[in-house]
Amino acid sequence: MNAEIYTALPIDVEQEQKKEQDHINVIVQPSVNKEKRSESGSHLRVRVILHLLKLTVLSMVVLFSLPHRHTFRQYSEGKSAESKSDVVSGVSPTLLPGGGRDWIIDTNHQIITSKHNPNLALGSLRHDPLILTNRYETGLDKDSALVKFAKPDLEALRKGERVSMRSMLLALQFPHHVDTFSHWEYMLTGSGVQVPAVSKDTDTDDANSRPDDNGDQEWNLEYIDENFLVLDGEYALDVSFWKMERGNTVNFVKVSENTQWRWWEKKQKTLTYGGGRDWVLNEEDGTISPKGYPYLALGRGTRSLALMDIHNNMDSVWEFDRDQLEQLKGGVVMKLVDKKSNVGAMKMEQKEQYFE
Repeated sequence: MNAEIYTALPIDVEQEQKKEQDHINVIVQPSVNKEKRSESGSHLRVRVILHLLKLTVLSMVVLFSLPHRHTFRQYSEGKSAESKSDVVSGVSPTLLPGGGRDWIIDTNHQIITSKHNPNLALGSLRHDPLILTNRYETGLDKDSALVKFAKPDLEALRKGERVSMRSMLLALQFPHHVDTFSHWEYMLTGSGVQVPAVSKDTDTDDANSRPDDNGDQEWNLEYIDENFLVLDGEYALDVSFWKMERGNTVNFVKVSENTQWRWWEKKQKTLTYGGGRDWVLNEEDGTISPKGYPYLALGRGTRSLALMDIHNNMDSVWEFDRDQLEQLKGGVVMKLVDKKSNVGAMKMEQKEQYFE
């Protein structure tokens, strides 16, 4: 009987160790490649950054090596390439044409209008603007004057009674016009000449006492919640942008009724506490101060030159002497004074202002 005999073969120890080492190498190799890739990626990023820095430096060098040129907005169309090049180079920046320094001297109507919008002419607001000024140091602001109201009017306001704007020598610049800004409607407000308070039965030639100064409507003020000064139950007296500083304007504002609020917007209210609509009546000296700022009070600013619509605000347009306008066209210097003795007011800033 033939029998199959199985014998055990000896294990090659060296070969087995080599297999184990190969297995280890297979496991370790991916981490080594990962480290190499990471290192090469870092080098690549550094090279890209250095290249970008080099391009930035070269751009700056080219920019500063070019001659400086004054730029301005072209308000008129149809300018030839030759005239544009003449404007950009070789002309004083002060006398650049084509924008807000171009004027028409209209001797027929005795006015000066904008060349690019003849419907607008030189003029000014009818009344000095209502502003914030110093309450105690009256000589500090040369361009403003402290407004002092009649104590009977302040007492009536404190008691909740209505007082007319005319009695308080306040006036709306454009009684029949409402301006808008964002969600707000506002009416520009002015202050009249400082004269003693006049009763309603007393005749006077003062400009702010004329019935037509505030239009046909009689505007009245109320002091609500010992905080708000409200005009005819709608508009609240407001410090512009709530900046409590000397010279800032004060006008009547209200939230526009036609506002479409978006879901993420907070609905505004006309009578909002804690800002530029909080007022204190100082009966002891006849002034009105913003709450929390007792050193400030309502004051009267100065009117400056402005463009006025010749169709809607002709009474605010300056009318000049015809002979003087003719001389001005001929190159003769003319004093900027209109027939109503309005003088062009200019204010020197502390430093020059540059706009591009």
